Amino acid sequence: LEILNLSNNYLLGPLPNELFEMKELRELVLSNNRWQMELDDRIGGLTNLEVLSLERSNMIGSVPKSLQSLTALKHLLLHNNEVLYGDFLNI
Repeated sequence: LEILNLSNNYLLGPLPNELFEMKELRELVLSNNRWQMELDDRIGGLTNLEVLSLERSNMIGSVPKSLQSLTALKHLLLHNNEVLYGDFLNI
């Protein structure tokens, strides 16, 4: 599976463990949900990701430093969340 779009489903966190086993994912779209959680540090293991879309998802907390491992990442969409903080300049 290369593209997983779970947007607009009113899903609540946490993200399922199986998601982090999908090493071939290129696009992960989780926008427009109600996660109300921090982004799991294991997201950095999805090293083929080119698109990570989390906008309008009620994400809270810090953005994990593991995002630095996503060297193929071209689009990171985090706008319109509750409270996100972190060192974005090093991603």
